This record gives sequence, structure tokens and C-alpha cells, in this order.
Amino acid sequence: MGEAKQPTEIKKNKKRDFDWSTLRMDALVPMQRLTLLDLDRIFTANAERDLVLGMIYKSISLMLENPETLKKANVRDTLSDILCHCVAQYKTSQQVLKSRILDEYLREEHLAQFVAEMVDTCVVQYQYSDICDSILVDLCSRSFNDKEKATKAVGKFLTHLSERQPKELLKNMAQLIQLLDSEAYSIRCAIIDILGHIIHSVLAKDDSEAAAKTLESFYDILSQRFMDVNFYVRARVLKTIQMLAQRHDDAPAITDIPFKTRSVLIDLSIKRLKDKASLVRKRAIELMTQFIETSPFIFIDEDKGTLSEKHFADRVQQLTEALGQETEPEQGDEPKKKLQGLLNYYEGGFGFIQQIKRASDIICELLGSSVKTEVVAAMRFFVIAHRFDMECAQNGILCMVHKIWEKDTSDSEIGSIRDHLIRNFVDIHMNPPNSPSNPEKIIASALISLVSSMDLAQQTSLDQLLFTMAQRDLIPDSLSAELWLRFASRSLDVNERKFSLVLIGMIGRAKKEIIAERLDVLTRIGLGELSNEMDVAKYCCIAILQMLNQKREKGSLAAPQARQKREHPTVVRLLSLLLQPSTDLKWLGFAEQAINCLYEFVEHPDVLCGEIIQKMTAKIFRVSESADDQMSKVADMLSTMQFEDKQESQETFQSSVVFDLCQLVFVVGHVALKQIVYLEAIESEYKRRKHLNGTQKKTNDLEMVTGSVEDEFADRVQFVREKELLFGPKSLLTVFGRLLTFISVNHSVFKSQILHSLTMVSLVKFCCVSASFCETHLELIFKTLQSGSPTIRSNIVIGLGDLAISFNSLIDPNIQFLYQRLEDPDFTVKKNAFMVLTFLILNGMIKVKGQISEMAKCLEDEDTRIRNMAKLFFTELALKDNAIYNNLPDILSNLVSVPQQKYHKIIKYIMGFITKERQNEAIVEKLCYRFKSCDTERAWTDVGYCLSLLSFGTEKSLKKLQDALPLYSDKLYSEQLFKNLNDILNKIKTVGKPELKALAESFRETLQQAHVKSVENHTAAQGAMEDKQRIGTIVLPTIERQPEPEEVVEEEKEERESEATLSEKETPEVTIKPKSRRKSVLKKKKRYYSS
Repeated sequence: MGEAKQPTEIKKNKKRDFDWSTLRMDALVPMQRLTLLDLDRIFTANAERDLVLGMIYKSISLMLENPETLKKANVRDTLSDILCHCVAQYKTSQQVLKSRILDEYLREEHLAQFVAEMVDTCVVQYQYSDICDSILVDLCSRSFNDKEKATKAVGKFLTHLSERQPKELLKNMAQLIQLLDSEAYSIRCAIIDILGHIIHSVLAKDDSEAAAKTLESFYDILSQRFMDVNFYVRARVLKTIQMLAQRHDDAPAITDIPFKTRSVLIDLSIKRLKDKASLVRKRAIELMTQFIETSPFIFIDEDKGTLSEKHFADRVQQLTEALGQETEPEQGDEPKKKLQGLLNYYEGGFGFIQQIKRASDIICELLGSSVKTEVVAAMRFFVIAHRFDMECAQNGILCMVHKIWEKDTSDSEIGSIRDHLIRNFVDIHMNPPNSPSNPEKIIASALISLVSSMDLAQQTSLDQLLFTMAQRDLIPDSLSAELWLRFASRSLDVNERKFSLVLIGMIGRAKKEIIAERLDVLTRIGLGELSNEMDVAKYCCIAILQMLNQKREKGSLAAPQARQKREHPTVVRLLSLLLQPSTDLKWLGFAEQAINCLYEFVEHPDVLCGEIIQKMTAKIFRVSESADDQMSKVADMLSTMQFEDKQESQETFQSSVVFDLCQLVFVVGHVALKQIVYLEAIESEYKRRKHLNGTQKKTNDLEMVTGSVEDEFADRVQFVREKELLFGPKSLLTVFGRLLTFISVNHSVFKSQILHSLTMVSLVKFCCVSASFCETHLELIFKTLQSGSPTIRSNIVIGLGDLAISFNSLIDPNIQFLYQRLEDPDFTVKKNAFMVLTFLILNGMIKVKGQISEMAKCLEDEDTRIRNMAKLFFTELALKDNAIYNNLPDILSNLVSVPQQKYHKIIKYIMGFITKERQNEAIVEKLCYRFKSCDTERAWTDVGYCLSLLSFGTEKSLKKLQDALPLYSDKLYSEQLFKNLNDILNKIKTVGKPELKALAESFRETLQQAHVKSVENHTAAQGAMEDKQRIGTIVLPTIERQPEPEEVVEEEKEERESEATLSEKETPEVTIKPKSRRKSVLKKKKRYYSS
């Protein structure tokens, strides 16, 4: 049996060992040798020779069907040589090969490059260009469609061929240019590539007049394609222009773009920065960057390669003054001609800088794009602009630092946005040009200049950026040492020393040792020598807090923190500065950070801050510092206090008593808030110690039932916070609740807006301590929110966000007061309200209700910043499960008061987040039922517009619309509604499935019939209404006629009865019109109406 199966096993092994990929070359070599023979001598008849060539063509065609065939260079070259030799040697086979190329090869994308290389080989090695011309002529006579597979293959073939044989394509350009009218965008892209390669390889190197005219016409064609309907074509035009804008290797000052054409292309590129497609915007940014790098205005040695707007403006002014009033130079005046040439040069450069300046404003907005590649391109633009000293780059660099908060993950090819930001920041600020011997001095100066030009938000982002860089060891220690030297130097300006300290604090957040080692320097200089500068003292406290701040890992207890005695020099200096008399408003910022520092740095900070409050109170109200019973009289004394009746300056605070009161209420409020944090720290420390002492003890069953000591401690802490801090008989803060309330209610007595503002801030902080206190004073807060100044309203809005977190049950029923601030006339109040609501909603602090429509209105706010925040909010909200879908009915109902144009824009943006088919189907049904309650044409056209925004990707959704036809058939006379419904059917016709398209066409006929009927009914109803109104205005004449005999008898009878009744009642004589006469008149009217 084994011997019988042996031959079969051998055959199977042979099949397994057969590898066609290795044997393919062995088959092609004899085939190549065959084609090299003179087949006309072997075959006397042409038919026999063509039969052999046909077999070769067929064999090659079968090989080319497999994409793996062309991956080996020797196989690819051999196949190309065989085909080229056959078509060049035997003219009769040209038509056969051409047919195979057009009908077979150019139907597969992987063969496009091979065919282009083969045609190039025919032209170059075999000097046979007829096959190229023949293929191009045939392609120009065909029509292409993007749905066909061969269209992309033909486009790639033309692109590859233009790289190799631009001159051959230039000869056929008259026919090829007609393909720009093709419907297929792939073909139009290929023609753009052909134009670019011809310009680069042929026309740019030809100095003839004919070439110049052709070059100009080609650039006109490219300029027209900037407005192509397809964004792929627009992007390809920008890419082609970018390739043409590169410098020549032999002449760095020259590109393929003529000088006059350059400014036109820049203007067109700036317009594309606002394109709807992100790919086009990205290409436009890259092109603008290329224009800067290849600028022709950086080759004068005197300019040192700068493109500074100030420098060029100064040079234009100098040259204009030098030339005087003469505009045209005289003949033979060479110096004046030279000056005129320089003036033209600098005027052109100044115009170019203005163009880049306009582009930079748009690119700065594109830094907020959600597309990573677009943001990366925008950042590189500002890096290049900064390299050439362009002033417009500064604003972009300041905006770039905000990208440190991006949460995108790293990509192996592109990298995360944060990685690109750090790399660009290092290139700009950490790598000084020309590599000096002491680079840290230049780096320090650059960073100080940067941070001094930033606002608070930008400084916060820079803090995070430097923290990240320090963690990655990208900041050298020599830079920290240089910053310390500048801070300690008395010869430098105070601002430079201050910003050096700011940078030390930012870096010290990651490297705490650089602050801890020089804490004495901070105390001696920042809190001593420069103590009069409250900003410096504030940043000293911030630096100390950065040193004390320890990162706590998730799920772990806080690490123990060593606290200092009150005799520590830093603590002594802080207390001294807090009690030092001052009328500088910057004292408030210092006091906030100083109190924060005390609560983190010193032992028993509550006792220490209590002493501070007592001393400040004693100074104002002239009571004993140690007499606690005297503190209860402070609130009562306010009613007897007398202030001078004069206008007080809010900037200088001529009344020192009022400013002392401002200091007191501010400190009291902030201490109350920090006391909560301190209680939480005590609780955390107790848990840490309990955990360390009881790691080996097991929890008994009794603790599991009744609760542990740890729970009792937490309850006690909560009791202290709720009942004792603000209501305890021995609590120092108890009396100040009444003080803050009195000042808030009687703020007009003090004539100080700042006192009123600080009092409301402290009152809100008190409300964060206790729910009972918050409930009592909530009405006062809401009342002030309605009538206070913009600063007070803004502060209250921020405070309400904290209250919503602490006591949600109190704020949630009154959340409408916060939503009302979205319509506040002040921008800051509106912005803060939107940010607070965004935080509360996205973090689940408050429920999303119908008021979210107020957030939707901000999508069309007048201020761009509010609009951007609203878009970001809804983008984040869409990430939550069905959040937008669930609130869509409320949004639609509450937006009816918005103008229709804005309504459409808002709904279009929000409906873009409805992507699930089930949600689309449910919304279709809900929207159709809305037609029942619609009583105005605006209402049902809005519903129709909402329906037109849905995808209708399934038969179920379209059937729901079709089944609901009775609900809106009577309203189809509205052209706008009918158009919206037709847009739905047109959308299905474009992208829908065949079954869905058939159903849509059937419904279109039904809809058209209902539309015609609705228009007829509406026209008839309008005509009847007009007739009724016209008849109602006609005064009918009184027509007398002789009554019939029966009517006379009836009238006489009625007259007798009426006279008898009147005589019985003894009423005066009254002439009463008979009823018969009225009946006759009514009958006449009836006849008139019927006629």
C-alpha cells in the first residue's frame, strides 16, 4: 500500500516546491531573446509573426494581472523591454499594444506607473514617440467618470508620464487641456500635475518669448483651478504651486514662479485658508510657509535675511526721502536709478510682508482646528515666520502654547500635537542662532520677553509647557542658574527680575529642588528687598507653593508634609507684609497667595490667620485684639460709622478706612475657603496615619455593621464645617457673616464698588462653607446677580459654579439665573457664565434640561470667542451617550424666537452630531408629528429644514416620512417646505442604495401630486377669504316692496298684540319696526348673496 501511494506523494511535493515568483524570470529570458530575433526572416507571413507576438502579449498580460509581478525591478524592466522592442521593431503590432494598454493595462491602478515607464523607454531608448502620441490622442477623445475604476488609473498614468516626458505632453497640450472640463476630478488633478511638470522641466528653463506666453497662460489656468468645485483639485493646485515655489539649486534666488505672478498666487492662496476642506487649508498653510522660505526679498546682505515689517517700512521711508520729489530718474543718473531700484525692491518686500500678515491672522485661528495635520502645519508656519523676524509670528507663538493641553495620542509617523509644540518651542527659544558660547543668557532673555507679553491664560499654558519640558529634561540646569542670577541682580529692571521669578516658579514645579535650595534667596529678596513690589511678593508665594505641591497618585493617600514653625523667616515676612499698611490694589493678589502659602507651609495656620483677622479688625473698629466678646459688636458698629460725603476715587482710595475694610473682607472670605481645604487635609492625614497603624489589623464584623472610627471622624469634620465654622459661639468667622451681609445690603453707604465686589466674593466663599448659610443668603446673591456691576456679576457667576459643586440641591432648582447670564450685555460675564455651565454640564454636576437651548444660541453669538466655545462645548457633549439626541426636542422648541437664518445655522451644526441610524429614524418620526402643532408657515418650514439635515440612509426612515404625508400634505403649498422635502429625495438619489432610490422616486411622484393639490386648495381658500373680506365692506341699500296679503294680515295682528302689551305696561309710545319687514330684508339679502 505504501509503495502505491509513493508517486502521488512525489507529485504533491513537486507542487509544493513550485514557486512561480522565482521561475517567472526564467520564462521571460527566452521570451526576450525571441523578440530580439528578426522574426520577419523566421516567419514569411505577417499573420504567423503577429500570432507569435500576440502570444507574447497575452502571456505578459497574464503576468501583469498580479500586482506582485512588478515589485521586482528585473522583472519589470524585462517586461518593459519586451513590449518596447516589439512595438518599435514591428509597426503592425502598435495598434495591438495600444489596444491592450487602453483596454486592459490602464484599467488597473497598479499598472499606471509601469505603462508610463514603458512609454518613456520607447521614447528615450527606442526613439519611438508615436505610441505616446497615439495613446494621448485616444485618451483625450474619451469621457471619464469617477465611478469607473479606470479613471484613477488613467490619472496616475498621465501624472507619471508628465514626470518623465513633459516635452511629449507639451506637444499634445492642446488636446489634453480639454480634459480640464472632465467630470472626473482624478483627470483634472492629473492635468494640474502635467501643467506643473511642464512649467518646471520645460518652460521655466526656456527664455524665448513663445515660452513666456505659454508660461503665462499656464499660470492663468492654474489660477482658475483655485476655485474648482472639487476640493481634491484645489488641494492639488496648491501642491503644484508649492513645488514650483522651490528654489533652483544653481540659483537660490530664482523659482519657477515669475515675480509678477507671485503676488497674485499669494492672494489666491490666502483665500484658500478659509476653504471648507481641511486638506485644502493644510495645503494653503504649507504653501504660505514655502512662500516665506523662498522669498526674493532676503538676498541683500545689509538686511541680514530679515523680513521685519518695521525694517522694510524704515527703508522705504529712507529711500523715498533720498529720491526727493522726482519719481522718474534722469538718463545717465546711475545712482538715482540704483536708488529707484532699491525702492521698488523694498516696496515689493513690504507688500509681501503685508500679505503674510493677513494670512497669519487666519492661520492663527486655524491653530484651534480639530485636524492634527492642519494644526502641525500652522505651527510650522509661525516657526518659519519667527525665523525671519516677522512681527506677525508673535501672536501665533503666543496662541501655540495653548496646544499643550491637547490630549491626542502619539503617532509613529506624525507624532502628537504636544510633541510638535515642544519641538517647535525648543527650535524657537532654546536653540539660539549661531551657537554662542553662553546660550543660556540668550535663552533667558527670550523667555523673559515671551512671558512678559503673555496674559494670564497664556502664562498658565506656558507653565504647563515648561513643566512638561522639565520632566523630559529639555531645560538645562544652566538656564535655572541664569534666572536666579537675574532675579538677585540689583542692576536689572524690576520687571525683568519679576519675570525671572515667574519662570523659576514654572520650572520649579517639575524640579522642586531648584526652589528648595534657594528659599532663603526668595525670602530675603522677594519678601524683603522687593517687598514694596506686591507682584514680586505674590510670585514668591507662588514659587513656594510650587515647591510644596506634591503630585498624588490616583488611589493613594497624600504623602506627609513637613510644616514649619511660625518663627520661620519666611512665615515672619509673610505675616509682616499681610499686616503692612498699603493702598495698592495688587495687595489683594499677594494676600490670596500668602494665605494659600500659610495654609500649606506653617503649623496651625488657622490660629495664625485668626490672629491676622483680629489685628485687622482691631485696626478698623478700634477694639481689643484679644477680647473675643468685643468681636460680636463689630456688626452693630457699622450702622454708627460715618464716612465723609465726597466722591471717592476707586483707583487711589482716598479713604484708608474703606480700603482697610476691603482688605478685611477679602482676607476673611479667603480664610473661610481655605479652612475647608485645611479640614480636608486633616481628614486625609488622619486616614494616612490610620492606614499606617492598622495595615496588619483586620476589620471586625462589628465595624462593618456599625461603621468605623474613620467614618465617625469624617462625620465630625462635616459637622464642624456645616455648624461650627460660621455658627459656632467660639468661631471667629461667625460675626463676619453678619458683617458681609450688612455691607452687601447697604453697599451704597460706603460708595465703593470695589468694596461691594470684594464683599460679594467673600459672601459667596462663606456660602461654600455651609449649606445653611448658603440657603439663607442665596436670594441676596441672585438679586445682586441681576443688578450688580459687570465685575460683581462675573464674580458671582464663578462663585455659583463652586456652589453648584458643593450644594447642588440648592443651585439646581435656581439654575435659570445662571443661564440668563448667557444673554448678559457684558462679554466677560457671558464668557464666564458659558465656561461655568460647560464645566458643570460636561462633568455631570447639573442635569441637562431645556435651558441648553440658551447654550445653542451662543453658536451664532456676535463674538467669535463665544462661538468657538459653544462649538467646543457641543463637540464634547456629543461624546456623551445620546446627550444631544435626548435634548434635541427641547432645543428645537426653545429656538423658535431666533431669526430663521440663525436658526438654520444653529440646527445645522447640532444635527451634524446625529449620526446613528436609529436616532435618525426616531427623529424623523418626532419631527413629522410636530407638523400637527405647527400653526405658522415659519414653524413647518423649520421642521422641513430639520428633516432635510438628516441622512435618510435606511428604508425605514424614508417610510416614516412617507407614512406621515397626511400630517403635512395640506402645508405643501409652501415652496420652502416642498424644496426641503425634495432635497431629501435628491440626497437619496445621489448616495442612496438602489432599493432606497426606487422608493424615493415613487415617493417623489406622490409628493408632487400632494404639492399640486395643496397649492390648488390654498389658492381657492385665499380667493374665498378675499371675497368674504370684500363683501363684508359693501353697504347694502334698503329696498322697499309691497307686502303680500298674508303678510299684511300677519303684520296687523302683531301690531295689535304689541300695542296691547305696551298699554298694559303704561310705557311711552315707541315706534317698533315690524318683524315681517326685517324678515323681508333678510330674504332680500339672502337672494343677493345667492346671486
